[in-house]
Amino acid sequence: RARVLAASGRPAILVDDVVTTGATLRAAALALRAAGVEVPAAIAVAAA
Repeated sequence: RARVLAASGRPAILVDDVVTTGATLRAAALALRAAGVEVPAAIAVAAA
């Protein structure tokens, strides 16, 4: 799916329900960027 998003040329904004260490957001951003997707921002609903 990341390849489809990369092919569209659209950026992705990551959304996480809860941030503890930030590892999940970081891993997702790294995976998307590796696929060629721009990730300009991340949003979290709550912090632990």
